[in-house]
Amino acid sequence: MAATNIATGSTSTKKIYDEMLFKTSYKKSFWMGQFGAAGMDSPLVSKTKEFGASGDRVSMDLNDRFTFTPRGEGDALEGHEGTLDTNTFNLTLEEKHVLIRYKGKLSARRPAWEIPAAHKSALENRGAEAQDEQIFDALQATDPNKVFYGGSATSNASLTATDLITPKKLMQAKVWAETGGNRSQNAFGKIGSGSRKDYMVLLHQDCFFDLWNDATIQNAYRDAGVRGDGNQLFNDADLVWNGLAVYKHENIDIFQNGGSGSDVNYAKGFLIGAGGLAVAYGQRPEIVTETFEYETEVGQDFNYIMSAGRPEFNSQDYAVLGLNFARTAISDS
Repeated sequence: MAATNIATGSTSTKKIYDEMLFKTSYKKSFWMGQFGAAGMDSPLVSKTKEFGASGDRVSMDLNDRFTFTPRGEGDALEGHEGTLDTNTFNLTLEEKHVLIRYKGKLSARRPAWEIPAAHKSALENRGAEAQDEQIFDALQATDPNKVFYGGSATSNASLTATDLITPKKLMQAKVWAETGGNRSQNAFGKIGSGSRKDYMVLLHQDCFFDLWNDATIQNAYRDAGVRGDGNQLFNDADLVWNGLAVYKHENIDIFQNGGSGSDVNYAKGFLIGAGGLAVAYGQRPEIVTETFEYETEVGQDFNYIMSAGRPEFNSQDYAVLGLNFARTAISDS
């Protein structure tokens, strides 16, 4: 008996689409959540220059610690007064554009998912990533004045494969930050508000893996007791231990050329105090939409005027020190 059959490949076959769109995952937007969280008690100080103001540079001042030695009874007073010295850190603004374009009209109606919404979402995500990357680049442009290395190493060239990050090294860095190296430079302020203040530690995922698998950290995790917001080991940081809030991020630089033989895998890392980084905006991000080809194409521009830097006064980092350690090479391939 004959029967009408519509095959899968027939032009008459109705296509069924799921409107869910599989998208490439975006990098975790790290610094965008740090803006002005606690004013000067934040790791990232943000300053916006008035949109209508002229000039392309934003300045930030630091009053040096006043270290006057008291005069005694019988000492001459007039003519022996101290002065309050001020130093300035400058950021030069840069104009940035993140651009996207798509065909509208009939082309925009063909997929089951919304082309305009998808493009706008992709543009906003990439814009946030771009600002994050600019801040990370500023953080890592040069090594800080003070760098702690793994093991007994004193440079990247003297690292060995076993010079991994350890809790003991982190505590040494914390002590140095609290004292400024016996006040050889500014003692770092802590981040946070109220009774809870910590330093931020920023690591690549490979180094965080090494730290997490250290026996001291494992024991602290085991003994932490209650899990969740009620325990300091489980807040928005990836790990909080002894006043150090440890975060991991893939934008931290990794290398394969450490050690005397240029064959040791290592990564940069940072301990950051309050005001360790600065961001200046001449214009906060905005999206401009234009049409082309008699309104058959749509372009969008996520643009902003911004600069980022690691504040230095008297050629000394204000509140950042380096943490360079060998690493287990997981992310390389």
